[in-house]
Amino acid sequence: MERARESAARVRKKGHSGAVHDLRVALRHCRAIARGLAPLDPQGDWKAMDLAARRLAHGLNDLRDAHVIRKNVASLGMSRTP
Repeated sequence: MERARESAARVRKKGHSGAVHDLRVALRHCRAIARGLAPLDPQGDWKAMDLAARRLAHGLNDLRDAHVIRKNVASLGMSRTP
């Protein structure tokens, strides 16, 4: 969870594709932890954490897609639009 916080700070500061990728990976790990601990600690707020991480990750999908497309376009030498 600490890695997710650190990655989120890097995304806010720099916004580059590596930081976005790292944040998405950290959020997936948080979601896995929340789903694993929810049955063991039913009074905990694991479901809310899972939902919050899911919403944040979903919001980053379009940004990550744009980074991947930009990288692929640059590698094909298509940096200018007609």
